[in-house]
Amino acid sequence: MKTSPTQFELIKALHAAQQEFPKIEKTKDGQAGNRKFKYAPLEAIKDACEPILWKYGLIVTQGPDAHLLETRLDHISGEWREIAMPMDKEFPSDQSYGIAFSYRRRYSYQGILGIVTEEDIDGNARKRGEKPDEGIKSMRHTARGGIGDDLPEDWKIYLKDLADDCSALVKSGKARAAYERILEDKLEADQETFLFDHMDAPTRSAIKAAKTQPT
Repeated sequence: MKTSPTQFELIKALHAAQQEFPKIEKTKDGQAGNRKFKYAPLEAIKDACEPILWKYGLIVTQGPDAHLLETRLDHISGEWREIAMPMDKEFPSDQSYGIAFSYRRRYSYQGILGIVTEEDIDGNARKRGEKPDEGIKSMRHTARGGIGDDLPEDWKIYLKDLADDCSALVKSGKARAAYERILEDKLEADQETFLFDHMDAPTRSAIKAAKTQPT
């Protein structure tokens, strides 16, 4: 995290604001592996927090800088703090860029304000002695009915397009490129499952085999 030389006034204002942030209703459904969870969308978080931030002279701004999403919290005193989240270097479409940008904005907005608006599924898994999902590393993909059905509609469209892109790469003899393309997106378990459920068996098998191919 980058900060101004001093943060006294900013921290005092943020502490006061945090005392007044309301409980933000989790209206969206998500899923990672077999575990379902609820989360609050970015627009709901901003609607709840921004009036209180303004009351205490605080403002959050976000924007891309090269391959980073930068999120900055400024105070009227001139003090500030800033965090950055990596973005992929290339995206297959403007739509995929928009999805990734929105996803990172939500997490960064929460992070810089020190608030939590979704259930800690990894924490719950650790309490039960389970391991959090490791995504594509396992490369075990069988149809699991219902998983991914709760994804936002824009994610479903993006993942279907990605499945088509990967199938085209496999058909052109570029299975390794398809495998690496999926890795770049750092998909959650439910997103990954939805993606592979929209590929035919030969495509899935080719991508799985590409994992062992030399780069």
